[in-house]
Amino acid sequence: MTKRLGIIGCPISHSLSPMIHQSAFAHYEWDDVLYESWEISPELLGKFVSECRLPDAGIIGFNVTVPHKERVIQFLDSLAPEARLSGAVNTVVNRNGKLIGYNTDGPGFMRSLMMTGFDPKSKKIVILGAGGAARGIAFSLASGGVSSITIANRNIERASRLSSDLNREFPDLSDVCSLSSYDVWSACERKVDLMVQATSMGMLNGPNQLDSPVAFANIFSPALAYELVYNPLTTPFIKEADKAGVAVISGLHMLVFQGAIAFELWFKKTAPIDVMMQSAKESLGIGP
Repeated sequence: MTKRLGIIGCPISHSLSPMIHQSAFAHYEWDDVLYESWEISPELLGKFVSECRLPDAGIIGFNVTVPHKERVIQFLDSLAPEARLSGAVNTVVNRNGKLIGYNTDGPGFMRSLMMTGFDPKSKKIVILGAGGAARGIAFSLASGGVSSITIANRNIERASRLSSDLNREFPDLSDVCSLSSYDVWSACERKVDLMVQATSMGMLNGPNQLDSPVAFANIFSPALAYELVYNPLTTPFIKEADKAGVAVISGLHMLVFQGAIAFELWFKKTAPIDVMMQSAKESLGIGP
C-alpha cells in the first residue's frame, strides 16, 4: 500500500512542501511514498485527524501550517518536548494509530540562522506575529540565550499569551506591543538586533499579500531581518528591508531544514538536504 504524507493548512496552494519531499523520495527511489497537500478548514480539522488514524488511509504523518499549528494539539495523543514547550505543532508522526506532535520550526529556524554567522546569544529580538511559527521560533531563540524578545501582534491578547508562556520558562525575557512601526520601535528602545517576520502578511494568495507588517522608512532599522514567508520570493517586507539597506534572510532555508527534520522523524533516515534545497529553489524559479 502507498505510504501517504502531506501538509494541511488553509490556504495551502502556496506550499512548496510537496515538491521538496517528493524530490527526497525520488532521491531514494521510493515509488510507494506520496506527499500531498490538503486544504483543511478549521471546522474540519478534528475529522481529518481522526481519519488519519485509520489503517486504510495509509497516512504515516503530516505537516501542519497556518492556521492549525496550535489548534491541532487537542486532537493528538502526545507531544514531543519542544512542541509541549512552545504550544505549537508543525509535524505529526503516526505510530500505529497514535499521533505524536513535534515542532521542527524552531530547530529549522536556528539552523538557518546560524548558517549566516549570526549568533543570537545576548541579542535583542523582535518577532512580528504570535502564531504557531512564532511560538516555535521564540522558544528556540530563548533557549539560545537571547537577551530579550518583544512580541508584536495585531491581537495583543494572543501576543500576551505567548509572552507569558516565554516568561514562565525564561523569567523577564519577553514583552509585547502592538503591530505598528512606532510601537515596535518604542518598545525596543529603538535598538533591534534581529527582526523576525512571522505573520502571514505577504504570503502568496493570502488576504494580505500586498502588505508589510512594518514600514522600515518610519523606524530605526534592525541589524538583520528574517522573512518567514518564502512564496513569493520577494515580499513587501523584504522590499521594505531592501530599501532601508537591511540584510534579509529568506525563509526558504528554514522551510527546507524544518522539512528535513520532519523527514527524519517519519523515516528514521538521513534527509537529502541538498536535493530538497535544489527542489525548493527550482520551484521558485531560482538558479543553482
